[in-house]
Amino acid sequence: MIMVTRIIVIMVMIVFISGCGKQEQSDSQLPQKVDHPTRGKVTSISPEELVNSLNGGADLNMYFLHDALSEDPNYFVDIPGMKSINLGDMFYIADTLNRNEPVYLISLYGSNARKIALEVVKRGVDVVCLDGGSYRLSNEMRQRKMRFLPR
Repeated sequence: MIMVTRIIVIMVMIVFISGCGKQEQSDSQLPQKVDHPTRGKVTSISPEELVNSLNGGADLNMYFLHDALSEDPNYFVDIPGMKSINLGDMFYIADTLNRNEPVYLISLYGSNARKIALEVVKRGVDVVCLDGGSYRLSNEMRQRKMRFLPR
């Protein structure tokens, strides 16, 4: 009985191994070339340039990146059209971003936005970081009495 079982198992293995035809083998080959997205670039924008762009009517794809720690509400600037997300969530949505337009990243001091930008550009997205983050934007808007025009 054991001998019959062994023979059946061996025959089934031979059928499975040799059962794959030439057509099936060629269909399962890996592609010769893999196209990776062209790496994006990271640039910076000053607070004044950002305010002027928005007041000039620019429709920017902006994200404010929250840190896990509580942010100082005095330095959070409510920018028209800006989306607010957790810092780590940018990695989850990076593949869904439009590669034809730059993404503007803003963090409290700007350093976290730059760190995230270095990863996002690997997915072919151009990223613009706000110099000094919302801290600098808030201070400059107060000192220069700048405002965002209503949309």
